[in-house]
Amino acid sequence: MRITRRDFVRNTVLAAAAVAPVKAASKPRHAESLALSGGPKAITLPDNLHLAAIKWPRYGDEEKRQVLELLDNNRFYDEIPKLEEATRDYLGVKHVKAHCNGTSALVSLFFALDLPKGSEILVPSYTAWATVAPMWLFGYVPVFVDINPRTACFDLEYAERHLTRQCRALVVMHAWGLPCEMDQVSDFGRQHGLIVLEDAAQAQGATLRGKPMGTWG
Repeated sequence: MRITRRDFVRNTVLAAAAVAPVKAASKPRHAESLALSGGPKAITLPDNLHLAAIKWPRYGDEEKRQVLELLDNNRFYDEIPKLEEATRDYLGVKHVKAHCNGTSALVSLFFALDLPKGSEILVPSYTAWATVAPMWLFGYVPVFVDINPRTACFDLEYAERHLTRQCRALVVMHAWGLPCEMDQVSDFGRQHGLIVLEDAAQAQGATLRGKPMGTWG
């Protein structure tokens, strides 16, 4: 069964939406042991939804060919400037810096802030650990903000309740390829004097009003 990225995003959202009311309407089930240990599953999904939620064709023939060429010629560093240039053109920005992974990129992002230790940064409660962990290196304090349950993204109404004099920035994470409402987030940042940051690892290729994710912050 071939699953496209569009199918993956759509079916994952549908699956999450289907599970939520079931959990809310049903009473807690008593089980002698967890499903992990052989007990009954609390929630089950049809096979087609389960497959669409975990798999899509990540790598095509062209990607595989280029990886093999890179391994054969052993000229890894020659390709990095090409990647940065191609990404810069794709996003329509002036500067791009390639990193080995998203965690490394986030470390550089927080390093560039150059804020005093103890500065608070608003972060969504639903995010990868790498969105928050690098803050420890620089003495920043993450302040967790509830998400919008319909989008799994940063909720500005909750964010406003957590503002203090120590808040200096906010970082959003675009979950499952679904962009946050960055026009409103940007307005919120300007209104409260906050630096707006994006963790766009899960939303490469997503846009809002024609502007790519990762270029709003």
